[in-house]
Amino acid sequence: MSKSNKSLQHHKSKSFAPLRKTITKKFTKARQMLTKGLKKLITQKNHLVQHLKLANSFCTTPNERWIQLPVLESSSKPTFTTRIMTFNILANANIYADLYPNVDPQYLEWKYREPLITQQIVDMNPDIACLQEFEPALSLTMLESLTSQGYMFEYKEKTGDRTEGCVTFWKSDKFELVSKFHIDMNFSGKLSQMKFMDRDTIAQILVLKSKTSDHSFIIANTHLLYNLKRGEIKLGHILVLLKSINAVATSCDRAGLKTKNTFICGDFNSIPNSLLYNIFADEKFNLSNIPSTQVSNQLYAKYLKVDDELNHSVQTTRKYFLSQKSKSGQYQTLDPEIASTLKNLEADLKEEDGSFAYKIKAAIKNPKKLAESKMISKEDFGLPNSIFESTYAYVNKHYYAQNPKDKSTNVNRMIHLAKEQIPGFDPYKLTFEGGISHMSSDFQANVDYLWFNKLNKLRPFRILELPGYQMLEKIKSIPNEDHPSDHFALVADFYEHESS
Repeated sequence: MSKSNKSLQHHKSKSFAPLRKTITKKFTKARQMLTKGLKKLITQKNHLVQHLKLANSFCTTPNERWIQLPVLESSSKPTFTTRIMTFNILANANIYADLYPNVDPQYLEWKYREPLITQQIVDMNPDIACLQEFEPALSLTMLESLTSQGYMFEYKEKTGDRTEGCVTFWKSDKFELVSKFHIDMNFSGKLSQMKFMDRDTIAQILVLKSKTSDHSFIIANTHLLYNLKRGEIKLGHILVLLKSINAVATSCDRAGLKTKNTFICGDFNSIPNSLLYNIFADEKFNLSNIPSTQVSNQLYAKYLKVDDELNHSVQTTRKYFLSQKSKSGQYQTLDPEIASTLKNLEADLKEEDGSFAYKIKAAIKNPKKLAESKMISKEDFGLPNSIFESTYAYVNKHYYAQNPKDKSTNVNRMIHLAKEQIPGFDPYKLTFEGGISHMSSDFQANVDYLWFNKLNKLRPFRILELPGYQMLEKIKSIPNEDHPSDHFALVADFYEHESS
C-alpha cells in the first residue's frame, strides 16, 4: 500500500471515531434496556405461569376452563351481568390427619393456603363471593387484601365452641347492603322436643341492591351438616332456610324493592339427584320409605354401607331467630319488616296443629324411615315460588343441547360414552351437574351448589368447569401445591338479556 493510501485510511479512521463512539454508546444502552426488558418479561412470564398453574388446577384440561353459552355472541347484548362465587375454603380447625393421609403436611398449613385462597378470589374477581368454613381470627391478611380490593363483608360464626362459619363478600362499588339476618339452627338447649337437633349449623341471608341497575339480590349462604346418618336434620334445615328466604322475599316486596334475584350458595353435603337436591329443584318431593342415611346420598358416593336405624327419633324441625339487626343510619333497613314477617313464622313453628313445624313433623315421623308413603308439595309448607335450579346443571344442559356433538366438557364426554355403551340412553334423565366439587381420602363427589330461583330475571351463561374423575386421578389429592382447599370453587356469570 502506498504512503498516500495509508494517509487517506488514517484520515478516514480518525474522522469516523466520534460516530463509532456514539454508535457504541447507543448500542450499549440499547443492550442494557433489552436485558432489563427481557428480565421483566421473564418475571411476568413466571407470574403468568403461576396464575395459569393455579387456574388450571380447576380444569379437566388446560383448555377447558370455562363453559359458555352463546349469549354474548348474539347481536343483542346483555344489559346487566354479574359474577357469583361459592367456595368452601377448609377451616384450619376442621383438618384431621386421617382425612388427608396423602397430602403433604406443608400444604395443610394455613400460612401456605391463605395467600392461595386470597389470590384465587382476586383472580376470579367475583361481584359476590360466599365462603364457608371461614375463620376470621386466622384470616386478617385475607380480609385486608379483599377489602383493599373494594369488597365489604358480613360474617356469621357457627354456634357452640366453633371458630368458623360463613362469610359473604360483595363489591362496594356495585352493591349496597340493604338488610341482613342470620339463622342459628342449634336448639338442643332451648326446646326439649328438639334435643336431637344438636348441630351448630347456621345460615346468613343478605339483601343487596345494585348501584348500577334496578336489580336487587337475596343471597343465602350456608353449610349443612356432614354427618351421613342424620339426613332428617339436613331436611329440616333446608325447609327452614327456604321458609326464611320466602319471608325475606315477602319483606322485599312490601318495601318496594324491584327485580328480585334470589340465590342460595354453599356446601350442602348432598349429591345430585338425592332427596335434598330435589327439594330445591322440584315442586313436589317424595318422602316414601327413604332411610335418613339416604337423604343426602353421600353413602352412595362413598360406597359404604351403614345401619339405616336413626340415632334419634325425629319429632319436628328447628325454629330459628333473627340474631343481628342493622345499625340505623348506615343503610336503608328492612329489618322491622323482616322481623315482623319472621315473628309470624316463629309463632307458626310453635303451633301444634296445621303449622309449618307440624307439617314437617308429620312428614318426618318414622324413626327408621322419613315417611311411610308421602308425596309432598312445597305448597303444603307455604313455600310458593320456591323452585330453584342448579346453575351448573343449567349451563351444562343448555350447552349440550346446543352442542350435542361436542366432546370438550365433562358432561358431553360422559353422555357420548354412555350412548356408546347403553342402548337407548336418554341424556335428559341426568342432572347435568358434571364435575367433582369435593375430594378427600375416601370421598369424591359434587356437594357444593349455586342455586338460582327460576323466577329470577338473571340467567347463568358461563361457569368455571369443575374437574372430572379423570383430572382428579392426575391431581391425586387436595390440598396440594396449587390448590388450597379440599373443595373446588364454583364460579358463574349471570345476565339479564334485552329480551328478558
